[in-house]
This record gives sequence, structure tokens and C-alpha cells, in this order.
Amino acid sequence: MPSGYLLFLFDEESAHEIVDAMVPMEVDEDGFGEMGTSAIKELGNIMASGFLDGWANVLDTTIDHSTPEFIHDIGAAAVDPVIIQLGENQDFAFVFDTVVMADGREFDCEVYAIPDESDLERALNNLDVDRIEETPTTAEFQEVDNT
Repeated sequence: MPSGYLLFLFDEESAHEIVDAMVPMEVDEDGFGEMGTSAIKELGNIMASGFLDGWANVLDTTIDHSTPEFIHDIGAAAVDPVIIQLGENQDFAFVFDTVVMADGREFDCEVYAIPDESDLERALNNLDVDRIEETPTTAEFQEVDNT
């Protein structure tokens, strides 16, 4: 608890730069190829783990997540199915327009955190507010060697 969706949307240029930075070989110019797709999914997995670990620390819970999916489409095509699924019972989502820094390079990224509101409400109601100041909100990251 809480459950929901976490989406990382990269613009086309940033996605290609991510692949260039993570994959040591040429990939299909018209797309991302198997290696490029795998690289973006792995970055998504790393980012999701860090993001969710921070929330789990604050909420004093564990949050499991599934393996990321790769969707190469306009942002609305990726976000709309999630909104439709949760939208009937939900009013809020968290949206972060951010820049990811890695190896001295910048990548534009939009982060959509869309928790199930009833789960989030239960988690917040169970929150021990006296321990918030003592709780780390950041996750520990490990360097990934892509060689």
C-alpha cells in the first residue's frame, strides 16, 4: 500500500540520448531496437525503485512494483489508459517535470505518480507524524556498470 501507477515519460530526443549513453553499440536509427528498449526499461526500473523507496520510507511500508513496460508513442497514449482506469474514482495525481542528470548529461523527463487515492488515504491516515522528521526520504542508488 499504496498501489497505483508510476510513469516516466521522456521526449524523443532525450530517449535517444539515454540509449546512446547506456548502449555501447549502434541501435536501429528508426527506433530503439531491443538493446535500446532494454536500456530504457532498466533506467525506468532504477528510477521507480528509488522513487518508491523514498515514498515507502516516509509511509513506513514496502511498495512492490512490477517490471516497467516500454511504450514508444506520444505521451497521451501512454497516460490515457491509466487515467481512464483510475479516473472514475480519483481526482488527483502527482506530476513532476524534471531533468535527470547522469554522467554529466541532462535528460528531460515527466514523472506521473498516480496512486490509488483510497490506498494513499489509508497510508496517510496510518502515518506516524512524530517519526517523519527522523525518516530518510531518499533512496540509496548504486552505480550501474554497462560494460
